[in-house]
Order: sequence, then structure tokens, then C-alpha cells
Amino acid sequence: MFKIFKKLKWFLIYYKKSYIYTFIAIVIAYILMLVPPKILGIILDGIKEKTLLLDELYKFIVILIVVVILEYIANFTWSYFNFRASDEIQRITRINLMTKYLKQSSKFFELNTTGSLMGKATNDVTMLSDFSGYGMMAFFDSTAYPIAVLIVMATVNWKLTLVSVLPLPILFYITKKIEKILYVKYEKVLKSFDKLNDKVLENISGVRVVRSYTLEYEQTLEFEEECFDYYQKNMDLVKISSIYSFITRVIPGISMILALTYGTYLIGKNDLTLGNLVTISVFLNMLVWPMFALGDFANLSEQASASMDRIQEVLDYKEDITDRENAKDYEGNGNIEFINLDFTYPSSEGEVLENISFVLENGETLGVVGKTGSGKTTLIKQLLRMYNLKDRSLKVGRNFIEDIKIKTLRDRIGYVPQRHVVFSKTIEDNIKFSDSTKTTSDVEKVLELADFKKDLASLPDGLNTMAGEKGVSLSGGQKQRISIARALIKDPEILILDDSLSAVDANTEQKILSNLKEYRKGKTNIITAHRLSAVQHADIIIVLENGKIGQKGNHEKLFKEDGWYREQFIHQQLKGEDYASD
Repeated sequence: MFKIFKKLKWFLIYYKKSYIYTFIAIVIAYILMLVPPKILGIILDGIKEKTLLLDELYKFIVILIVVVILEYIANFTWSYFNFRASDEIQRITRINLMTKYLKQSSKFFELNTTGSLMGKATNDVTMLSDFSGYGMMAFFDSTAYPIAVLIVMATVNWKLTLVSVLPLPILFYITKKIEKILYVKYEKVLKSFDKLNDKVLENISGVRVVRSYTLEYEQTLEFEEECFDYYQKNMDLVKISSIYSFITRVIPGISMILALTYGTYLIGKNDLTLGNLVTISVFLNMLVWPMFALGDFANLSEQASASMDRIQEVLDYKEDITDRENAKDYEGNGNIEFINLDFTYPSSEGEVLENISFVLENGETLGVVGKTGSGKTTLIKQLLRMYNLKDRSLKVGRNFIEDIKIKTLRDRIGYVPQRHVVFSKTIEDNIKFSDSTKTTSDVEKVLELADFKKDLASLPDGLNTMAGEKGVSLSGGQKQRISIARALIKDPEILILDDSLSAVDANTEQKILSNLKEYRKGKTNIITAHRLSAVQHADIIIVLENGKIGQKGNHEKLFKEDGWYREQFIHQQLKGEDYASD
């Protein structure tokens, strides 16, 4: 139950000063709460024995009013500092998680689903928040508060106090036994929530496919199954929590019965006054909430412990791609040289790229073509350092890529991925995403280059049109051209287009390529494509076959050779096909 404090040590140290203020204020509040029952006992004994004077009664009333006011101030103080921790830990933890997510390589996202990562950043963080606020209050109320009450009770009558607290060790024993069950049950709830998250994300992002195949009913049934699984696991947790809550309410009731029974006996023997019995009964009633608080603390601590373990698993994950100790800045304007490069994905067995060797001079354009699955995208991703490579197999400028600081290299690259990404922002914001310092005139210039300017007239708010989630309000071709404009506005030294013209017609493609040829003159460009017309102008074209270079040369050279390039080029020219067949 208390192991959560070790797991949250980092936050307790960070928030130490505020928790100290909380502790001081809560101790003052506890002391003040003990005063009214004590005064009540004195007043009752004074009334019974007819020794209480009116002036004394007024004095006690004034004391009670002052105590209530001071208690309110103390409660406000500790509540402010204590519950502020809820928002503080959410802010810090979410920032830490997002920072961690953005540093990871593709391998990390292969091991962690989007639903799981979202669950950690939402549900798990919320649980830490609940513990840091309400949970810490329950901790203070279930530890320091009852100790203070018991000490004062003992000063009234230690025998009655001892008999009254006899059932309490039973509660502590049950708490110890049940906390392990709570941890396991809540961990299952969290994993089920991750699956539910994944299902929602998949269906929303793939809603067009679901509708096109009229699978709404089937997907709804699958979602219902996930919901029912989540419901069942939650109910399993609730059952255990409810049993424990019932026990925390029964045991204080037993204590009260023992106190009244034994207290009456002591009064009969003249070992206890009626006022003292009332005082102890009030104090004992004040112990009811700490028993509830103990149950709440046990529940929250185990749930927060499970959540922190899941979050810590991500935070402790060692980045796969990091700068070496003596890494250098990329100097710029260098040649790109592949030297017997081999590559295998971490999750695969066979080599995806094998013995890749060629040199791309600074300012030249490289075309990469080949059958689907031949390794085109994998080849160009090596320049982005998405995966670790065999040492000394890829050189950029005068240094091998593993000896170059990742950020300084990526800052010089403009990358348009095969799966275009459009954010839930305006068209202008999407384009300026790669460089927020650019002006609207810069945006208009690159839109002209990407042949998108003509589309603005059809958009309701022009550049200020919202793209919608994942660009839902745009066509595939529009999303591709926005991605191209985003890369161009950065004015990169190296431009990588990964099959980035597949969704546009042949005329638009030729216009964009013509614009790029003029605008990117003297700069390095790398283009992968199925449509060979997209790379026909390239200085070097390599044909990949099963991860190996099958052919290499410019268009004229490859067209004269018998091989895949010539066959595909003639096929596309004769058939007028937009894409090369496999």
C-alpha cells in the first residue's frame, strides 16, 4: 500500500515544499478539530453537576467560534496546496510522456499501440492525479488524524479507548491482504481500456473503408465485445472495492458498540463520567471517516501504483536512436554515399536491403524505382536515421551518418512521406508546420510550386480552411501537394519525395516536376516512384530488386538495357497507366 510513495518519489521531491505546507496546515486543523468534543464534555459535566456558570458558557462559545474560524482557514490552506498537486502532476507527467513519445524510433511504436500510449497519457495520468490530491488527503486522514484522536481519547479514559480500538487491527490485516488483489484487477482494467482505445481509433480513422464494405454492424459488434470486456473487468474491481468499503464501515460500527457497552459499565462503576463518555463517543465517531479514508487510500494507492508502473515502463524505455558522445554537426552540401549497406528491420528476419552501394553527388537528383516491396521507402529512410545501421555503411558529407548529430542532419532534409500526414489545422498552418517563421507570401510561393494555388478557390476559407482530422476535408491529391509545399517552404538542402505524386494526375505531376526542376536546381533531390515519368529527369536512377540494386544509370542508359526499367517504361507509355504494375 505504501510502495506508491517510492514510485512517486520524484514528484514528492518536486512538490516537497507545498506538501510541507499541507502537512503543517492539516496538523493544525486536526488539533483544532479535537477542541470542540473536549469542550462539549466539560459543558455536559458542568450542566450535570450544576457547576457551570453563564460567563463560562459564553467563554466556551466564543472559543468554539474562534476554533471553527481557524479550522476553516487551516482546511482551506491544506486543501489548496494538496489538491493543486493533482493538476501539477498531470501537467508534468503528460509533458514527460509526450517528450518521450516524440524521441522514439519506429521500433518503439511497433511495441506500443496508439491506444496503449493514449491510455497512459490520459487514464493512467488521471489516476496519478487522483492519488496526488484526494489520495494524499486520505493518507493524512487515515494516519496522522486517528493517531491524534487516539492520544486525546487516551487522556480522557485509556481503558475505554483500548477496548474501543480492538477491532482496528483486523481492518489493517484485511487491507494488507486485499491490496494485492486490487493491483492485479486494476492492471487488467487498464489493459482492457487500451484495447478499447485502439478499437475506437481504428474505426474512426478507417471509417470510409468500414462504410464502403458495409461493415458497420460487424464493427459495432466487435466494439460491443471490447466494451463488455472492459465492463466485466471494471465490475471485478468494483466487487472487491465494494467488499472492502463494506468492511471499513462495519468495523467502526463494532468499535462504537464496544465503546457504548463498556462505557456504560464504567459509568455504573463511577469510573467514567457521562461527559467523558460523550466526548469519547464523539471522538470515536470522528474515527469513522479515517477508516473510510484508509479504504480509499488503499484503493487509490494500488490503482496509482499500477498506473505509475505502466507510465514508468515508457519513461524508462531507452531511446534506440541517439547521438554518439562525439557526434558532429552536419556541415552541409555534402555527397551521399552508400557503402555496402545492409539493413534488416528489428521485427523481421531476412534482409530488406543488401549490399547497396552508390554515390549521389551534392546537387544531383536520384530516382529510386522498383516493384512494390523492393525496399524503396526503406532505402531513403536510412538518411533520416529512423533505425540504427551497420557502422560506416552510409556517409553524408565528410562523416558517416552515425557520427553526425541527428538534429543537424534532419534540419537540412525536407521529407514528404508515402503516407501523407495532414494535421487538424488550417491549410496555411499545415504548410508552415516545418517552419513557423515563414510568411503568407512564402506559403503562396510554395503552393504555386506544388500546383495547389488553383485549389484555393474551391476551399471555403482559402488558406484559412480547416483541413479536419487527418485532412478529412481534402482529397488525396490535395493532401499530397500540401505535404510537398510543407517540405519546400523549409527550403531544404536535401528533398525526399517518397512516392509523393501517386495521387495526382499525369499533367499535374509534370507541372510539379517541372517547377521542382527549376526551383531545386543545384540542390539534392531523392524521388521514389511507381510512375517512371516522375524520375525520368533524374541524374541517377537505381532499380531495386528484392532489396538489391538491379540496375543503375540515367534514363537513356537504362532504356537501352534489357531489364525491368525498359519493360515498365514501354508498358506505361503504351498502356498509358499511371502506375507501374508489379
